[in-house]
Amino acid sequence: MLPAFMGLAMQIVSMLIVLFMLGANFKTFSLNTPGLKSVRQLPVKMLLPPLIISLLIVGTSISVAFFTTMKLFGVPFTHEVMWNVVAIIFLFVLSMESISYFLALNIRNGAVLAGIITLIVMPAFMYSGYLVPPEQMADVPKMIGNWFPLSHYLRSLYPVFNHRQELSVAYPEMNILWKYVGLFLALSLLSILIGQIERKKILKKIKEA
Repeated sequence: MLPAFMGLAMQIVSMLIVLFMLGANFKTFSLNTPGLKSVRQLPVKMLLPPLIISLLIVGTSISVAFFTTMKLFGVPFTHEVMWNVVAIIFLFVLSMESISYFLALNIRNGAVLAGIITLIVMPAFMYSGYLVPPEQMADVPKMIGNWFPLSHYLRSLYPVFNHRQELSVAYPEMNILWKYVGLFLALSLLSILIGQIERKKILKKIKEA
Protein backbone atom coordinates (compact mmCIF):
# COMPACT_ATOMS: atom_id res chain seq x y z
CA MET A 1 0.00 0.00 0.00
CA LEU A 2 2.72 2.47 0.99
CA PRO A 3 4.71 2.26 -2.30
CA ALA A 4 1.53 2.84 -4.32
CA PHE A 5 0.53 5.97 -2.37
CA MET A 6 4.10 7.27 -2.40
CA GLY A 7 4.23 6.61 -6.13
CA LEU A 8 1.05 8.61 -6.59
CA ALA A 9 2.51 11.42 -4.47
CA MET A 10 5.69 11.38 -6.54
CA GLN A 11 3.73 11.77 -9.75
CA ILE A 12 1.81 14.78 -8.47
CA VAL A 13 4.58 16.56 -6.56
CA SER A 14 7.27 16.14 -9.23
CA MET A 15 4.91 17.44 -11.90
CA LEU A 16 3.87 20.45 -9.84
CA ILE A 17 7.44 21.42 -8.93
CA VAL A 18 8.54 21.33 -12.57
CA LEU A 19 5.46 23.25 -13.72
CA PHE A 20 5.73 25.95 -11.05
CA MET A 21 9.48 26.49 -11.46
CA LEU A 22 9.27 26.71 -15.24
CA GLY A 23 6.25 29.00 -14.96
CA ALA A 24 8.06 31.29 -12.53
CA ASN A 25 11.12 31.46 -14.80
CA PHE A 26 8.90 32.24 -17.79
CA LYS A 27 7.09 35.02 -15.95
CA THR A 28 10.36 36.60 -14.81
CA PHE A 29 12.08 36.42 -18.18
CA SER A 30 9.06 37.53 -20.22
CA LEU A 31 8.94 40.82 -18.27
CA ASN A 32 12.17 41.87 -19.98
CA THR A 33 11.53 40.03 -23.23
CA PRO A 34 7.94 40.60 -24.38
CA GLY A 35 6.60 38.46 -27.16
CA LEU A 36 7.50 35.06 -25.74
CA LYS A 37 4.63 32.60 -26.03
CA SER A 38 6.00 29.33 -24.68
CA VAL A 39 8.25 28.11 -21.87
CA ARG A 40 10.46 26.35 -24.42
CA GLN A 41 11.56 29.78 -25.67
CA LEU A 42 13.43 30.50 -22.43
CA PRO A 43 17.27 30.35 -22.43
CA VAL A 44 18.61 26.86 -21.79
CA LYS A 45 20.17 27.95 -18.48
CA MET A 46 16.65 28.67 -17.18
CA LEU A 47 15.19 25.40 -18.46
CA LEU A 48 17.53 22.79 -16.98
CA PRO A 49 17.61 23.71 -13.23
CA PRO A 50 13.88 22.97 -12.60
CA LEU A 51 14.30 19.39 -13.85
CA ILE A 52 17.43 18.75 -11.78
CA ILE A 53 16.21 20.49 -8.62
CA SER A 54 12.85 18.70 -8.70
CA LEU A 55 14.53 15.31 -9.17
CA LEU A 56 16.77 15.87 -6.15
CA ILE A 57 14.00 17.26 -3.92
CA VAL A 58 11.34 14.69 -4.73
CA GLY A 59 13.64 11.66 -4.98
CA THR A 60 15.34 12.45 -1.68
CA SER A 61 12.09 13.31 0.13
CA ILE A 62 10.32 10.14 -0.94
CA SER A 63 13.34 7.96 -0.14
CA VAL A 64 13.66 9.45 3.34
CA ALA A 65 9.92 9.19 3.97
CA PHE A 66 9.84 5.59 2.75
CA PHE A 67 12.65 4.31 4.94
CA THR A 68 11.63 6.42 7.94
CA THR A 69 8.21 4.79 7.78
CA MET A 70 9.77 1.34 7.46
CA LYS A 71 11.94 2.08 10.50
CA LEU A 72 8.99 3.29 12.56
CA PHE A 73 7.02 0.13 11.79
CA GLY A 74 10.02 -2.08 12.48
CA VAL A 75 10.37 -3.44 8.94
CA PRO A 76 13.92 -4.79 8.58
CA PHE A 77 16.08 -3.93 5.58
CA THR A 78 19.75 -4.03 4.69
CA HIS A 79 21.89 -1.23 3.25
CA GLU A 80 21.97 -3.06 -0.08
CA VAL A 81 18.18 -3.21 -0.20
CA MET A 82 17.99 0.46 0.78
CA TRP A 83 20.22 1.65 -2.06
CA ASN A 84 18.47 -0.61 -4.57
CA VAL A 85 15.13 0.88 -3.59
CA VAL A 86 16.55 4.42 -3.76
CA ALA A 87 17.75 3.73 -7.31
CA ILE A 88 14.26 2.57 -8.32
CA ILE A 89 12.63 5.59 -6.66
CA PHE A 90 14.90 8.09 -8.42
CA LEU A 91 14.37 6.36 -11.77
CA PHE A 92 10.61 6.53 -11.32
CA VAL A 93 10.75 10.21 -10.35
CA LEU A 94 12.87 10.94 -13.42
CA SER A 95 10.46 9.06 -15.69
CA MET A 96 7.52 11.09 -14.38
CA GLU A 97 9.42 14.37 -14.54
CA SER A 98 10.47 13.73 -18.13
CA ILE A 99 6.77 13.54 -19.04
CA SER A 100 5.76 16.64 -17.07
CA TYR A 101 8.81 18.52 -18.38
CA PHE A 102 7.81 17.88 -21.99
CA LEU A 103 4.23 18.97 -21.29
CA ALA A 104 5.30 22.12 -19.46
CA LEU A 105 7.63 23.12 -22.28
CA ASN A 106 4.86 23.03 -24.86
CA ILE A 107 1.57 23.80 -23.07
CA ARG A 108 1.10 27.19 -21.47
CA ASN A 109 -2.56 26.92 -20.46
CA GLY A 110 -2.71 25.91 -16.79
CA ALA A 111 -6.20 24.41 -17.05
CA VAL A 112 -5.14 22.17 -19.92
CA LEU A 113 -2.05 21.05 -18.00
CA ALA A 114 -4.13 20.29 -14.91
CA GLY A 115 -6.52 18.22 -17.02
CA ILE A 116 -3.69 16.27 -18.61
CA ILE A 117 -2.08 15.63 -15.21
CA THR A 118 -5.41 14.28 -13.94
CA LEU A 119 -5.71 12.02 -16.98
CA ILE A 120 -2.23 10.70 -16.27
CA VAL A 121 -2.43 10.30 -12.49
CA MET A 122 -5.88 8.76 -11.94
CA PRO A 123 -5.78 5.90 -14.49
CA ALA A 124 -2.14 5.26 -13.58
CA PHE A 125 -3.12 4.72 -9.95
CA MET A 126 -6.33 2.78 -10.62
CA TYR A 127 -4.72 0.31 -13.02
CA SER A 128 -1.26 0.12 -11.48
CA GLY A 129 -1.97 -3.23 -9.84
CA TYR A 130 -2.39 -1.76 -6.37
CA LEU A 131 -6.19 -1.99 -6.15
CA VAL A 132 -6.53 -5.17 -8.21
CA PRO A 133 -3.64 -7.59 -8.93
CA PRO A 134 -2.66 -7.50 -12.64
CA GLU A 135 -3.45 -11.20 -13.07
CA GLN A 136 -7.06 -10.50 -12.04
CA MET A 137 -7.52 -7.53 -14.36
CA ALA A 138 -9.28 -7.63 -17.69
CA ASP A 139 -7.10 -7.10 -20.75
CA VAL A 140 -8.05 -3.44 -21.34
CA PRO A 141 -7.36 -2.17 -17.77
CA LYS A 142 -4.12 -4.14 -17.71
CA MET A 143 -3.11 -2.60 -21.04
CA ILE A 144 -3.95 0.91 -19.76
CA GLY A 145 -1.92 0.32 -16.61
CA ASN A 146 1.09 -0.69 -18.68
CA TRP A 147 1.02 2.70 -20.42
CA PHE A 148 2.06 4.49 -17.21
CA PRO A 149 5.34 4.42 -15.26
CA LEU A 150 3.66 3.74 -11.89
CA SER A 151 2.85 0.10 -12.67
CA HIS A 152 6.43 -0.57 -13.78
CA TYR A 153 7.76 1.18 -10.68
CA LEU A 154 5.69 -1.05 -8.40
CA ARG A 155 6.73 -4.18 -10.29
CA SER A 156 10.36 -3.12 -9.89
CA LEU A 157 9.99 -2.35 -6.20
CA TYR A 158 8.11 -5.40 -4.95
CA PRO A 159 10.71 -8.11 -5.66
CA VAL A 160 13.59 -5.90 -4.53
CA PHE A 161 12.07 -4.69 -1.25
CA ASN A 162 9.39 -7.24 -0.35
CA HIS A 163 11.33 -10.34 -1.40
CA ARG A 164 14.89 -9.01 -0.97
CA GLN A 165 15.91 -10.07 -4.48
CA GLU A 166 18.80 -8.57 -6.42
CA LEU A 167 18.28 -5.36 -8.37
CA SER A 168 18.93 -7.28 -11.60
CA VAL A 169 15.56 -9.02 -11.13
CA ALA A 170 13.87 -5.65 -11.64
CA TYR A 171 15.87 -4.73 -14.78
CA PRO A 172 13.08 -5.62 -17.28
CA GLU A 173 10.65 -3.19 -15.62
CA MET A 174 13.37 -0.60 -14.95
CA ASN A 175 14.35 -0.70 -18.62
CA ILE A 176 10.79 0.30 -19.50
CA LEU A 177 11.13 3.28 -17.15
CA TRP A 178 14.39 4.20 -18.90
CA LYS A 179 12.49 4.13 -22.22
CA TYR A 180 10.02 6.68 -20.82
CA VAL A 181 12.96 8.85 -19.76
CA GLY A 182 14.73 8.55 -23.10
CA LEU A 183 11.62 9.20 -25.20
CA PHE A 184 10.33 12.24 -23.33
CA LEU A 185 13.74 13.81 -22.73
CA ALA A 186 14.44 13.47 -26.45
CA LEU A 187 11.11 15.14 -27.22
CA SER A 188 11.93 17.83 -24.64
CA LEU A 189 15.32 18.44 -26.27
CA LEU A 190 13.65 18.82 -29.64
CA SER A 191 11.14 21.25 -28.11
CA ILE A 192 13.96 23.29 -26.57
CA LEU A 193 15.81 23.49 -29.89
CA ILE A 194 12.64 24.72 -31.60
CA GLY A 195 12.09 27.21 -28.78
CA GLN A 196 15.59 28.65 -29.10
CA ILE A 197 15.01 29.26 -32.81
CA GLU A 198 11.65 30.88 -32.04
CA ARG A 199 13.20 33.17 -29.41
CA LYS A 200 15.91 34.34 -31.80
CA LYS A 201 13.26 35.24 -34.36
CA ILE A 202 11.27 37.15 -31.73
CA LEU A 203 14.35 39.06 -30.57
CA LYS A 204 15.24 39.83 -34.19
CA LYS A 205 11.79 41.30 -34.82
CA ILE A 206 12.04 43.40 -31.64
CA LYS A 207 15.40 44.84 -32.75
CA GLU A 208 14.11 45.60 -36.24
CA ALA A 209 11.03 47.32 -34.83
